[in-house]
Amino acid sequence: MIEIKLFNGISLSQSPYGLMDKLKFLEVFF
Repeated sequence: MIEIKLFNGISLSQSPYGLMDKLKFLEVFF
């Protein structure tokens, strides 16, 4: 959970496509 949170924060800060990236990362992670 911590890793996902960190990744989400970085993605959001880096680009506005954080939500999409987060969803993709979640799919890959699970």
